[in-house]
Amino acid sequence: MILRALVLSAIHPAPKHILMIGLSSGSWGQVFANHPQVESFDVVEINPGYLQLIPEYPVVRSLLQNPKVHIFVDDGRRWLDRSPRCTLRCDYLQQLPISFWRDHSSGLLSVEFFKMARTTLIPAESITSTRPSRPKHLPRLSKFFPMACASSISSRSAIRPSRVAATRWLDTLREYRSTIATLFDPADAMAQQTLGYYVRFANSINLAPVQVGLEGSDSLRKKYGRERLITDDNMGREWELEVSHLLALMLPRRPKQG
Repeated sequence: MILRALVLSAIHPAPKHILMIGLSSGSWGQVFANHPQVESFDVVEINPGYLQLIPEYPVVRSLLQNPKVHIFVDDGRRWLDRSPRCTLRCDYLQQLPISFWRDHSSGLLSVEFFKMARTTLIPAESITSTRPSRPKHLPRLSKFFPMACASSISSRSAIRPSRVAATRWLDTLREYRSTIATLFDPADAMAQQTLGYYVRFANSINLAPVQVGLEGSDSLRKKYGRERLITDDNMGREWELEVSHLLALMLPRRPKQG
C-alpha cells in the first residue's frame, strides 16, 4: 500500500517542496523525506501522540531527525489559513485525511478547502488526496483541477495538466535511498518484480478502467459529474449515515422465539 506515496514521481516531474497534512505513523512521511529530489518537507498533524510513537519504530524513527522535515502540531486547514503566502513555497500537497464519514472530515474534503489549497499554495503544481476515493469525493477533484486521475487505492489531482510518466517514475524509484538501505536493490529479484508491477500500474492510465489501476479525468467526469459536491455547509456524509443502520447497531437484538 506504500505505492500511494511512492507514486509521486509518476505524476509530478520534480517535487522539491512538499506539504503533507496528516502525519499518522510516519511511513508516508519517510517516503517523501527520502525522495531524491525533495529539498524541504513540512507536515501538519493535529495529534501530537504520533510524535511519541514514531521513535519506537526503527523504520520511521529517523524521520524526526531529518533536517528536511518540519512538523507543526495544528489543524491542517487552520494552519493553511493562518500561514502567510510568502512562506508557502509548496509544489506538492499531500493530504492524509481521516475517513470521509468521521467527525470534522469535511473540513479537509470540502469545496472550500480545495479552493483554499489551490489559491494559497501557488506555485503548487499538484495535490493528492489519498483516503477519499469514494464517488462522493471525486467530483470536487475533477471540478477544480484540470487533470485528475483516480485508482482503487487513492484519488489524486494535478493543478497543472500533466501526464503520468512511467519511465520517469521508474528512474526515480531506482535512486531511492533510506537510512536503512537502497529501497529497490538491483540484486533483489522481488524488488525488480515490484518495479515491473509499478510500471504496469502507471501505464494503466492509458487503458480502460480496471479495479486496480489509474483512471483519467474524462472518465471520472462521466461517472461522477452529477454527484453532489461536499461543502462546508452540507458537511458531506458526516451527518448522513443511514438511520436504519445506526438503529440496528444501537438497539439490542430480540431473542429468537421458538
